[in-house]
Amino acid sequence: MDVRPSIRFFVIDKGKVFRVKEFFLDWFYTGFPKSLMKSLVDTYDPIESFLMDGKICYFGRDYKGRNSVSFYWQGTSVEIECFQEAEMQDFENVLKDLNAESDFVNSLANKGFLDRSFLASGGNDNWWEAQRISRMKWVKLCETSKQSVSGRSLRLDSFGNYLGHDGTTNSILILSDKLYSSVVWVDLLDLSSLIDHGYYKFRKVVGIFDLFEDDPNFLCHRSPYGPSILQASMFGKKCTISLTPDFNFRDLKVVSRHTEELISLALNEQEKLYKENKLF
Repeated sequence: MDVRPSIRFFVIDKGKVFRVKEFFLDWFYTGFPKSLMKSLVDTYDPIESFLMDGKICYFGRDYKGRNSVSFYWQGTSVEIECFQEAEMQDFENVLKDLNAESDFVNSLANKGFLDRSFLASGGNDNWWEAQRISRMKWVKLCETSKQSVSGRSLRLDSFGNYLGHDGTTNSILILSDKLYSSVVWVDLLDLSSLIDHGYYKFRKVVGIFDLFEDDPNFLCHRSPYGPSILQASMFGKKCTISLTPDFNFRDLKVVSRHTEELISLALNEQEKLYKENKLF
C-alpha cells in the first residue's frame, strides 16, 4: 500500500461549500484534532469544542486558514473545512448528515491499530512524526487480554517497538475497545536514550489544552471533553499516556493514580514479545 487510504467528498449547504475528509490518524495520539494544531500545544486560532449527535467536535481555523471542524468518530478522524467564511453553526447540517450504517461499523469490530494503520503496516511518509511510527516493529496483541482503565475494560490492541543505535528503545502499547473508539496510548522512551524524536515535550501553553495540573505527574486536558495527556518519569522511562476525547478530566486523574500499573503492563508486554522473538 503506497498511499494512505482516505475518503474525500464535497457538500454544498446554504450556498457554502464544505470539503469532508475521513482517514485513520496513525502518526499522532488517537483522537486529537491534528488539522487545527499549529504545533504540539498551539492551535492556528482559538478553538471551541462542542457536542453534536454524540460527536465531540472542535471548531477553529485549520492549517489552510479555513474555518474547520475536526472530530474523532467510530475509529477514524474526520475533518470538515468550509471554502467560505463560516461560523460553528454553519457546520450543523453537515455534521448531522454524517452517519454510518451499523452493519458497516460492526464489520470493523476488533480491527485494531495495526489492522488500520498505514504506517504500522509498512507505509511511510517523509516527515518525522510519521517516521516515528513507521520505524517501529509492530505486533498485534491478544484480543482477549483486557486492562481496566478508569472503569473501562480495554483490550491490549497493538505494540510497537524501536531499538535505537545506542541500544535504547522507544515503545508504544495501545489499548482500545473493540470499535477503536476509546483508545489509550502508553508511549515509553528510555531516559538515557539518544533516539531522535523519541517523545513529545508537552508544555503549559493554552491552545489545544486549557487545563493543566502537576499531580505529581504532568497532566494536560482540553475541557470539558478532552483529549488528555499525562507525562511521567519512572522505571528509567519517560512515559506519555494519551486518552481519546471521551475520557474526561476525572478519568485522567484516575489514570494518573495507576500510571505505574500501565507502565508495568507495557514493559511486561515488551519483555514477553522479546522472548517470543516478535520484536526483531
